[in-house]
Amino acid sequence: MGDGNSYTLGGDAVELTLTPDEAIARLETGASAEGLVVDLGDGLFARPDGPLGADGLLQRLKALRLLKSLAEKPCESFAEQPEAIRPDPRVKALLDVVAKAR
Repeated sequence: MGDGNSYTLGGDAVELTLTPDEAIARLETGASAEGLVVDLGDGLFARPDGPLGADGLLQRLKALRLLKSLAEKPCESFAEQPEAIRPDPRVKALLDVVAKAR
């Protein structure tokens, strides 16, 4: 994962590589996202280069954190929940895949 190091990439371009939690903390303070790279592990990286910029990256990182949290500590039993709060089977399948990947 990221180690918080800065890297010079030719000329004046500098990238700051952070873990998802470090990046969330940084973005929530309103710090500049310029040059920010988030190491998601397994050779995957995220940058604030989407149409929503830093705000979009922050939301994606929070969603990733939520999915990982749900995959680590799933509900006791989906079958015991009332129908109104039982997740869609596709969501459960996604959470199962994330849990197996850990």
